[in-house]
Amino acid sequence: MLRLSMLIKYLPMIFLIFLFGCSQSAVSIPPTNGAQIYFTGESVRERSIKMTSPLPYLKVEHVKSCIHCHGPKGKGGIWMTNEIKAPDISYKNLIKDEAPYIGHKGHKAYNNDELIIRAVKQGIASDGRVLDPSMPRWAIEDDDMKDLLEFLKTL
Repeated sequence: MLRLSMLIKYLPMIFLIFLFGCSQSAVSIPPTNGAQIYFTGESVRERSIKMTSPLPYLKVEHVKSCIHCHGPKGKGGIWMTNEIKAPDISYKNLIKDEAPYIGHKGHKAYNNDELIIRAVKQGIASDGRVLDPSMPRWAIEDDDMKDLLEFLKTL
């Protein structure tokens, strides 16, 4: 019974590994909590990472984690609506000024982890403006957020 419950719990991650592992641009998912959160929206601490804000014009039931908008390597480029394309959230892109696809001309770098955390949890950009509603706000515990940040640094 324990094995069946573990299979059910990790089935979304197994599916993603199969899905992306069978393509030419295969993605290796490191066995870390941060990677699991990024790919599935679930923590190894048996917590679901939930949205705290509704997405007004997206199909919320399909957005459960970072990968759904930012892709398996964090490069973004996925059109969310006719006007909004998900940005590249690779760490090296987040920490540089004028990064492409971050949402507005004149983007300022997220030059410390607290600014990234604020964007994820509260939807506030590095320059203090409110991010577009297409960026969900996430209810994520501090230890899980730290793990997610460490994973983003590998992208």
